[in-house]
Parts: sequence; C-alpha cells; structure tokens
Amino acid sequence: MTAKSAIRVQTAFGLAFDVEKTLDRPSGFKPARVDFTVGPDLYGELRLSGFAAALECGFTQRLIIVGGLEARYPDESVGRAVAIRRMLIEDFGAEVHRVDTLESQANTAGNVAAIKKALEDMKLSAEECAVLSSHYHLPRVLLKLHGVGCRLCGYPAEALWLANGEDDADRLDRAQRLLQAIGGSLAARVVAELNGIADTIRGAYQPR
Repeated sequence: MTAKSAIRVQTAFGLAFDVEKTLDRPSGFKPARVDFTVGPDLYGELRLSGFAAALECGFTQRLIIVGGLEARYPDESVGRAVAIRRMLIEDFGAEVHRVDTLESQANTAGNVAAIKKALEDMKLSAEECAVLSSHYHLPRVLLKLHGVGCRLCGYPAEALWLANGEDDADRLDRAQRLLQAIGGSLAARVVAELNGIADTIRGAYQPR
C-alpha cells in the first residue's frame, strides 16, 4: 500500500518547470531536460513525480501549478502550468478536480508574486498551504516568499517522491535512483537529507 502522509495541507503550490512536446506520452508533453537554450539538468521529471506523489499520498487536497509561457514555443502560447496539469492527469492519473493552474511570469519572482496574490484573493492561510519545488530551487523560492510576507513552508518534490514509496524496499530503490540522478560528491549528503524530510512527511522520522 502506498504510504500516507502524516503532514497534510489544504493547498500546495507547485512551481512549474520547462516543458517540451512529445508523441510518447498521452498528455503530449514531457519535462524538458534543460532550459530552452543550454544549461545544467533541470531534473523536471523528479519534480513532476513529486507533484504526483503529493496528491497520491494525501499530502495535499489541491495542487495549484504556478507557471508562465514556455519560451520554446513563442508563437503558440504553450503554458507550462497547463502542460504540467495535463501530465499529472493524463500521464499519472491524478483526479481532475484536484489540480488547478495559476498563470504567472515564467520565473521565480513571477511565481512568488502570483502566489502572494492568490493567497490574498482566495483568502488562504499560509499555515494551510505549502510550496513545492526541486530541492536545489526551494531555498531561493522561500527567501523570496518570506521577503514579501508569505510564510509558507516549502517541501522538496524529491522528498515527496521518496515518501510515497510502496514499502521500505521501494523507498531504498528510489533513494538509490535519486543518488545516481544527482551524482557528484554532495549527492549522498543531499539524498540523506531528502530521506530525512521524506520520513518526516510519513511521520516515521527517528532522530539519531
């Protein structure tokens, strides 16, 4: 049985990532590996899997994807948030009524401005909400959110994916896959911290 989250929020804001069109998935989209020019790996697949896990394990009742237009398709107005919503519903089986979108500028500052306005317009309490993004992106997101008075908690998408493993063996396998995906001398330390967050989400964390 899939693990259930011990931490639950009413609404989670998932920050969008770069997307590409594809014929290989029902949604017609996939996470882009790099941005529309060049650059390091964006790890969009892991963020997408974390978004799906947040819904599946009961971490959040509603997931709002926040994002702007995809720069790869300047003549088509392809919205990242809309594309990711389609991926979650059509590729991962998420329930339609639990995934919404929120348009913003296609950068972190734009995401933060849109979230701040949504909190005010929807009369949402920060204590009942959370923000989800990749582990490497989250510190900057929270710095900007707190800078505009939005005291949301942030959770790495990778930790939610780890927490949603079927059992200990599956979670260990996911941790090994994450270790390989991240690579480098810091990978083991990063995955250990993400595992600690995952255990906290599951309500199974044991201090050493």
